[in-house]
Amino acid sequence: EKKTIIECLRVACTGELPPNSKQGKTFVHDPQIIGESEVKGRVKIKFLNVGGNEVVVSRAFQLTSRGSTTTFKTLEGSLEIWNEVTKQREALSHRCADMNTVVPQLLGVSKPILDNVIFCHQVKESQII
Repeated sequence: EKKTIIECLRVACTGELPPNSKQGKTFVHDPQIIGESEVKGRVKIKFLNVGGNEVVVSRAFQLTSRGSTTTFKTLEGSLEIWNEVTKQREALSHRCADMNTVVPQLLGVSKPILDNVIFCHQVKESQII
């Protein structure tokens, strides 16, 4: 679905969960549906930064269900940036707060523009992006 892809791109770029996702609890597959107590999910995106270098952003999530309680958790994310000098990818582990600042900078776009213009929430199926 178009909205699902856009929301995943938004989460990867800004760290903001979709509106009405019950603080992430409906963003990841419900573990009770498959008879498990825990489900992990990952969103990855690859793009060229403002300097033309390849960047891979990865964010991981965990949804745990115990009885009637469901807990959503954002796990540590990672950034991989192509280094032209060494000709290798350099993996950098970041806390979520750091990635929410660094990724928009690498894209060359401010976080408010990403949130409110590029990845604005789609209310209706017929609404134009």
